[in-house]
Amino acid sequence: MEAALITTLSADAAGCVIANTPGGNVTLVWPDGYSVTGDAASFDVVDGNGATIARSGVELHIGGGGGSSTSVQGNPDCAGETVWLVGAVQPNQSPE
Repeated sequence: MEAALITTLSADAAGCVIANTPGGNVTLVWPDGYSVTGDAASFDVVDGNGATIARSGVELHIGGGGGSSTSVQGNPDCAGETVWLVGAVQPNQSPE
């Protein structure tokens, strides 16, 4: 679970939060207690303590690793072909 995914988040037609990558969209599996507030156009991902850890459209560095679609909890429509089990999340800070 130490791989890195640098991406922005959006919502697909089913309302699932996805990562946009050059290879296609990736389904994100968030840790227990995480939730999404807002709507498909503008949303925040909050942790179990209510702190915002990600926002739609903001480039992020997401630690974690690949998984199977059986890892997706909640909405079965969110189980895409490519799945990422989310670990640490932080804003992407590119070197200048």
